[in-house]
Amino acid sequence: MNVEFKESEAEQYYLAVPTWGPHPDVPEGLSRFAKKYKLVILSNASNDQIQSNVDKLGAPFHRACVHRAAGAVVQAAHAGLRVHVRSFELQSGRRAARLVQPAL
Repeated sequence: MNVEFKESEAEQYYLAVPTWGPHPDVPEGLSRFAKKYKLVILSNASNDQIQSNVDKLGAPFHRACVHRAAGAVVQAAHAGLRVHVRSFELQSGRRAARLVQPAL
């Protein structure tokens, strides 16, 4: 499939991301989950977008890590989660003992 890249269209999507919110039942579910587990966001969002995303989720997060902040580079799509986990470990100084990935 040959799809033309349009800079203006990419910019529209980039600027729209902070206006998106979670499904209506997500904040309550995350808040219940947070009573038992420390919630951590491992994201590929940009530094200027992550806080807006965290705020919209409406749950108490222990940490939000943007993998670019740790200097990580995704080499291949299947390596994405591994890169996020490593970024979390570098930023927090802790090993990720258990992971639950509820959504991609």
